[in-house]
Formats: sequence, C-alpha cells, structure tokens
Amino acid sequence: MLQLFKNRDLINTGQLLEILDQNLSPRLKARGLLWNGSYLWFDGFRNSVRRVFGYSLLKGGQGTFTWGVCLDFIPTLSGNNLRLHRTDKSVKLQLFEWTDEYAASFNKNSDDKSESNVTHWGAYNAKQSVKKLMDKYEARIFKWFDAAYTLEDVIKIAEYQVAEGKIYKFHNPDPQWILAFLYAKTKEHQKAIEIIHMLDIDETLKPQLIQKVKKL
Repeated sequence: MLQLFKNRDLINTGQLLEILDQNLSPRLKARGLLWNGSYLWFDGFRNSVRRVFGYSLLKGGQGTFTWGVCLDFIPTLSGNNLRLHRTDKSVKLQLFEWTDEYAASFNKNSDDKSESNVTHWGAYNAKQSVKKLMDKYEARIFKWFDAAYTLEDVIKIAEYQVAEGKIYKFHNPDPQWILAFLYAKTKEHQKAIEIIHMLDIDETLKPQLIQKVKKL
C-alpha cells in the first residue's frame, strides 16, 4: 500500500523533465525541434521564423502543450523595456496555439477539461498522460508548423487570431502586437502604426514602438 501511495505522489521537476524528454523529444526531433533541457523544443531561424513547442506548467500539478513561432525581429515587453528573442537562451513563444482543453478553461461556461491535461501526480500517470495528449495533438501541431513556413504564412495566422478574438485575447504577447511588427517587416508601415495606436498598452510606449516599426 505504501508503494502504491508513492506512485501517486506529485513528481518533482527532475522527474517531470525526464518524462518529457523521453516521451516528447524523439517525436519533436524527428521534425527538427531540439530540446533545451527545460520546457522548450525549437529549431533554428528560417526566414526569420523559428518553430517552438512548449510545455506549460499549470496549477494543481498539471501541464499542457503550447506551439507556435518566435520571430527574430519582434521584441516583447520586459518591464518597460523592449527585448528581442534572437538567441537560444531568449526563445519565446510569440504567436502560438493552446490545446482546446486549456483554451476551454478560460470559458466560465465550459465543462471542466482538467482530465485532458498532463497530470504530475505519479510517474506512471504522467507518462501516460503526456503520451495520450501528444497522440491527440501531434498531427495538428505539425500541420500548424507546416503552415507557418514564411512571413506571409505567419501574417495569415496573426490576422486570423486578431479577427477571431475569443481565446486569443488572453495570449501574451497580444497577436495584434505581433501583427504590427509583421506588417512593418513586409513594408506595410501604415498598417503597423494603426495597430500600435489601438494596443492596450502604456501610451508613453507607443512612440517608441512606432519608431521601431518604421526602422523595419
């Protein structure tokens, strides 16, 4: 009975990372995404786009998957400073998707989908839930990556997320922020500036952002 109880204990960080590496890294490596030793897998930049898969820790001893892209010319806010994400150590999911189950958790009227997350309660349960969730989402994740090959592809994704609203309004960074820089990079500076004026950020930051996008 004691051993059975231990098998249901909350696993520690080292155990979780080992389980993630063993069960996710081979499948992601097959598509060119390498593990950083923590909670991210990514490839190199191609056309300024880097594909990123992330494992997100949730409350209650749970986790879920996030997948998307990091772009080498788009900064994000760190305090009141702008920070670029060009190195392996600074990789960040900037334009991304969540699992349907996690997205549903933001809807107060949705059913509890916690059973579809990865559980950290017991090593065996963790392994099984990681595998189950990856089996469910692997094809969808790689299809998303294949549709984010060029900047034009990424713009289409950002435009969709901005137009859709809904769950995407909870993303950080805001898809509108990403779209503004994407427009600027493709020389649509006026569109970029119009979006910046609409962003829900400190007004004193907007002139700085406008100068940034004008230089792209």
